[in-house]
Amino acid sequence: MPKVIVTARVRDVTRWEQRFRTHGALFKSQTVTTPIGIAVREDKTVAICAEPADLDEFMRILESAATEEAMANDGVERDTVEVYSHGRRISAVVCCGIDGSAALGVISRMSVGLERQSCCSY
Repeated sequence: MPKVIVTARVRDVTRWEQRFRTHGALFKSQTVTTPIGIAVREDKTVAICAEPADLDEFMRILESAATEEAMANDGVERDTVEVYSHGRRISAVVCCGIDGSAALGVISRMSVGLERQSCCSY
């Protein structure tokens, strides 16, 4: 399964995390059936690591109105969203592009100033 890292700035990390954990149906529609890793920094930057079974379907749903609405309700600053998979970043409605080793690099860079890490099962 591909690994996907999504990073963004949020208005309120506590609110974001509480609301993010309620989106199980949305994640399942994105073909994500494993727990999602979460990292939060003091500067209100968040990162998630997901493993979708179908990357194309994941991206299709990520760029949908349903995801845009969920992100707005969660307090995500939409223009800061970056998505990484398969070692590259491609511009789209959101930015796409990291495989497993590169994903670990993003998480490692996120570790500087890391407030907390957790895992989201739904």
